Amino acid sequence: MSFYYNGFVGPERRVIFHPHIPRTGGRFVEQIFRHNNFSPHFDYYDQKVENVSLPHMDKEMYVNFFDEESLQLPCFTVIRDPVDRFISAYRVTKKIHSLPDINSFIKNLSSFYKKNPKSLDNFLTPQYKFIKKGMKLWKFEHGFDQKFCDWININFDTHLVYDHIIEKKYNDLQKEKLEYEESCVLKEKLTLFSKFRLIKFYWKDYLTLLLS
Repeated sequence: MSFYYNGFVGPERRVIFHPHIPRTGGRFVEQIFRHNNFSPHFDYYDQKVENVSLPHMDKEMYVNFFDEESLQLPCFTVIRDPVDRFISAYRVTKKIHSLPDINSFIKNLSSFYKKNPKSLDNFLTPQYKFIKKGMKLWKFEHGFDQKFCDWININFDTHLVYDHIIEKKYNDLQKEKLEYEESCVLKEKLTLFSKFRLIKFYWKDYLTLLLS
């Protein structure tokens, strides 16, 4: 989660609130804003509340953490296909947290989440739980290029640009991410029944995707 501030005062001042849903490209979004001279605030991954890093706080947490004035600022977040997001989250946390094979874990996902709703740095928390009324939503699948910048510019009256410098950063980060995720090998294949279980667990997220 970040508040992106352009450093201006008066009519040109822009402060944008971005709750970062884990595994939705939040770190690269931050790079785009930094490249366009916006400074992020509260992007401290080493600081935690209820074992959740500050950028990954869900709505229940951030409405109690920030004052009302901050929560009234213009805001957006990025949402992603829930099954893809879950697989990404599982790959990078399996070894660290000694999780069972993916199909066994999914079979017990509901009970695991009920007992540990803030576990794994909110990686499993449904995306709708990060979203507040009036928040603008960008789909991860649309990518992060000039179209994303144009969308931000239209919705928040900014002037973000996506040039060759930030494109290179994006390509480098994508390469690093893919190399890391590929190193987190999944030996087992996701079964069709497991996919149905995930769709059932994240059905509100699919509804959010459909309506956004």
